[in-house]
Amino acid sequence: MSTAEFIILLILISAVLYAPFFLGPVINRGKNEEIRQRVYSGKFMTADEFEKDRMVNGFAGNYGSRYSDTSGCYIILIFDKPVTDGNFENYRNGYIGQSINVISRVHNHLTGKGNGDVYADRKNGKYVYVKIITCPVSELNSLEVKLIGAFDWKRLYNRSRGGGAKHEGIPDRNYSGTYSIDNHNHNKKY
Repeated sequence: MSTAEFIILLILISAVLYAPFFLGPVINRGKNEEIRQRVYSGKFMTADEFEKDRMVNGFAGNYGSRYSDTSGCYIILIFDKPVTDGNFENYRNGYIGQSINVISRVHNHLTGKGNGDVYADRKNGKYVYVKIITCPVSELNSLEVKLIGAFDWKRLYNRSRGGGAKHEGIPDRNYSGTYSIDNHNHNKKY
């Protein structure tokens, strides 16, 4: 084998080995954009609407959240001004999380028993919006990681990439159905 052939062989091997490293971010960028767009296209509630609905109606038509709390992930987005045009892309900060009792967990964040930054923003008059994505307990870690990865982590209050919760042996409670990013049961899992 000549020196030129050896160099070509090394280049080819290097290209095969390093292609995922260079192409991965490009592929993920498209997938992340798709996830963000599906999240943005669904319904967000203001923090006040969330709290009112949690207490009056519950999220399954029952009476209050204790009857309808379920497993899922949540996206809390914070703005300096109210969102009047339905465009949730220009958030200032946010927080993404998961819980086997997602309604109660979001309530905790909004009332000072969760992420302190979210509570401080709400208390200081920032505009806080909430989106709940219900899913089975077995999917919580995976969905949380995908959601955090899809959003600009520099603007999130999250201190980790997510997915570290231990849910072994915890049954799905009050969860009934296929989930999707926009909660309209399009059967498209992420």
